Amino acid sequence: TQSTWGHLNRLRLLPFFFMYELPAKPASAAVEKKIIKELDNKQFSPASTTETWFLISEKWFAAWKDYVLWDDDSGDAFDRPAPGPINNKELLPNEFPMDKPVTTLTLLRKHLIESHDYRIIPKSVWETLHHWYGGGPAVPRGVIAIGDQKKLIVELTPMVLGVSFGDAHGQPTQDLPVSFSKQGTLRQLRDAVCQQRNIDPSKVRPWTCFFGNNFRKLDEAKLDETLDDHRFQMEGQRILFEVQNTDGTWPRDKAAVTTVAANTTSSASTAVGLTSSSSSQYGRNMATQQRVTRVPPGVCGLNNLGNTCFMNSALQCLSNTPELQQYFFNDVYKQHINRKNPLGMKGQLAERFGELIHELWCGERSSVSPSDLKHVIGRFAPQFMGYAQQDSQELTAFLLDGLHEDLNLVVVKPYTETIESNGRPDMVVARESWHNHRQRNQSVIVDVFQGQYKSTLVCPEPHCQKVSITFDPFMYLSLPLPMERERLMDVILVRDASSQPCDPTRYGLKVPKQGRVGDLKQALAEQCGMTADRLVLTDVHRSSFYAMLPNTKRLEDIRDSDILVAYEVLACRAAAQGNPSTLGTRLYGEVEDDVLLLRVVHRKNARVGYKGRENFGIPFILSVKASEATVRDVYNMIRAHSEKLLPQPMETDQLEEEEVPYRLKVCGDSTMSSDEGKELPLSDEPINRFCRNLQLLAVDWVDNNSFSEEASVKIGDHESVHMNRRTRASEITLGDCLQLFTKAERLSPEDSWFCPSCKDFKQATKKLDLWKLPEILVVHLKRFQYSKYFRDKLDVLVDYPLESLDLSGFLSEEALAECEAPPVYDLYATSNHSGGLGGGHYTAYAKNKDDQHWYHFNDSSARQASENQIVSSSSYVLFYRRKDVAARASPVPMQH
Repeated sequence: TQSTWGHLNRLRLLPFFFMYELPAKPASAAVEKKIIKELDNKQFSPASTTETWFLISEKWFAAWKDYVLWDDDSGDAFDRPAPGPINNKELLPNEFPMDKPVTTLTLLRKHLIESHDYRIIPKSVWETLHHWYGGGPAVPRGVIAIGDQKKLIVELTPMVLGVSFGDAHGQPTQDLPVSFSKQGTLRQLRDAVCQQRNIDPSKVRPWTCFFGNNFRKLDEAKLDETLDDHRFQMEGQRILFEVQNTDGTWPRDKAAVTTVAANTTSSASTAVGLTSSSSSQYGRNMATQQRVTRVPPGVCGLNNLGNTCFMNSALQCLSNTPELQQYFFNDVYKQHINRKNPLGMKGQLAERFGELIHELWCGERSSVSPSDLKHVIGRFAPQFMGYAQQDSQELTAFLLDGLHEDLNLVVVKPYTETIESNGRPDMVVARESWHNHRQRNQSVIVDVFQGQYKSTLVCPEPHCQKVSITFDPFMYLSLPLPMERERLMDVILVRDASSQPCDPTRYGLKVPKQGRVGDLKQALAEQCGMTADRLVLTDVHRSSFYAMLPNTKRLEDIRDSDILVAYEVLACRAAAQGNPSTLGTRLYGEVEDDVLLLRVVHRKNARVGYKGRENFGIPFILSVKASEATVRDVYNMIRAHSEKLLPQPMETDQLEEEEVPYRLKVCGDSTMSSDEGKELPLSDEPINRFCRNLQLLAVDWVDNNSFSEEASVKIGDHESVHMNRRTRASEITLGDCLQLFTKAERLSPEDSWFCPSCKDFKQATKKLDLWKLPEILVVHLKRFQYSKYFRDKLDVLVDYPLESLDLSGFLSEEALAECEAPPVYDLYATSNHSGGLGGGHYTAYAKNKDDQHWYHFNDSSARQASENQIVSSSSYVLFYRRKDVAARASPVPMQH
């Protein structure tokens, strides 16, 4: 039965085996770059659902790009180490057995981020790189067509269903986890699982679990609809195949069963198309069944459909917006649906949102599934289709804008133009601009959520100084965090042990966020009292050299989780003169002609049951005079680095081979889990006879009991590390963020403004000021920083008030005079993001309008919370309600 399913997967992967003739590995990195760029340029995106694409580790790919100078066409003169074999293991769950092939339906590690953890590449690029470097495993992914437009995308994550067959009474016997493409049909799923069990597909009929332990029979006329069309959940959807009796009757018809026994999950790895690594996670999801119970209205969780915590967080905040909740719960929205608006979603978004509000506030369920709303969102906004982790603020903005267009009372929008001040009073221009906006936009969203700010642009040319003032609407405020334009980075320095034996030391450095490796080396040199020309910087991973970092490498391309190690070497010619950002067009600074750099790793005997050797400790780099150094000199230098690992130092000054507790081997570029290398006996032969520049050497310890592994990873912290940590922990207030938002700034070249007087694009000075504030103020704290090369999250605590946020200090006297009420707000909800970019999770806090208690919403869980939990470094989107709105509102509490 397993082989049958394996055959189905092989059929899907069939194109993978029809390969063109692969090019031999080029002799130079420049040719490698040329070949891959040509292949990559031939196919930017999928062209057919029959294609297979592949994932490759972003960390490995970045190291390869450094090796080939991907973004640098200045030359190929310096000898650079090639990356080792491709390592895609970190893309798969820890439990995945590496002796099994990866298919298009194999689940990936949770919370991976494209361009941060992996890259999607065409088959031709994967095959070529794999042919050159080996390694793996290959991680193939299929292509599917999604949405009404049938947009082609690479399917990263398949559905995980709980499939069972009915017993003699029609009750499920055992749920087996089955991974299947969301674009596969129900018929294909039925036929595949029936073939595995040797059951005639025509003798079964499908049921789905729609709530708790209740099953509903699926329409067999819809067998050819996809699993996505059936709106199955990505993870945990239960499917029951009822087996027909021999007399032609159906067990569930006889028993009239509507409620079945509790789910009996099994962790046995008999899953269809799924490795055992996912069975335990699946079992945990399946074990959580919701009971019909009475709960306070609004205190209702939302089921996670597969990485949809971002959506659940945003929906809970909107659901607990009193004005929005009453508008939808009382069905007022049905009178305002605009199905003709070309910018809307034919009223479908408003209808599904209204239905969900009814479910959340009926007081009958502890959690509900937002699958219908998710389906509509995906149809009209492809960026939210699928089940990859997204941003709760971006979804909130989409929902508010989409609900507005679905409910816009203006059927035919008149043409309007942007109104310039041209020297007129701000009050007059602001009123005209708002009137124009209201001519085209009239909805509950505009009434409740939209405000207005003043935008001032000043031409920088002395002869011009043109001032442009406009007033623009806003739905939310995106506030920058007042962090410095520097980045805090840690680097471990390994000194030259022959001159100054000491433990490696970690330094905390402050460098420009847009800087280069040259800037980082210069900062380290100044901190530790040496010149930058004596430093080589590397990325160390699993006690081996993952990449040698060039001076020109952008710091944006280095992750906070990367372990950076710098080594003191003999002086390099160019690296320390002038501006380090613009120097070092070669890899590390240009090494003196007679200097030989040798990379050295420690290896120990592998654990019992494993072959080869394992790397351990911190690797190091030796620098010697190529024309003078001997093998014995290298042995002595390694001894100086390694003596701290020994229980007691070697007594003799003159090393003899039989006294050395390790063997030295000359290796290729990879030493992970291998016994690779040719032994280099102790002798007085010149070292350059055996080693080229950047040669990799392995110190193979003969006996694992002869050294201290703990000593091999001992690192001291310089005081600058503690200073950096204190800087990271410094407190910021919401007022600080608002001040930065309203601060004048010069536009970047990419955002240049067209000056009507100069008739040219200028880097004008821009200033934003708050003018008209809405009843509900949504505040987005810009914790995430994205660029082409860098992603980061700022986890700093932003302190904000739960009550009486007074914004009058951020309004001019004219704006205050226009206010219909004092701009003082109380907090009622927050969307939170905890964790880093690669493993983050969204939750929400919200204040229930009926009982006035705070609740913590974590997907399907809804629990009462205390006020002291609300303000944290996880707060991401804040929802404030103006005090006068709360005072005049008199909501009628829901009856239980």
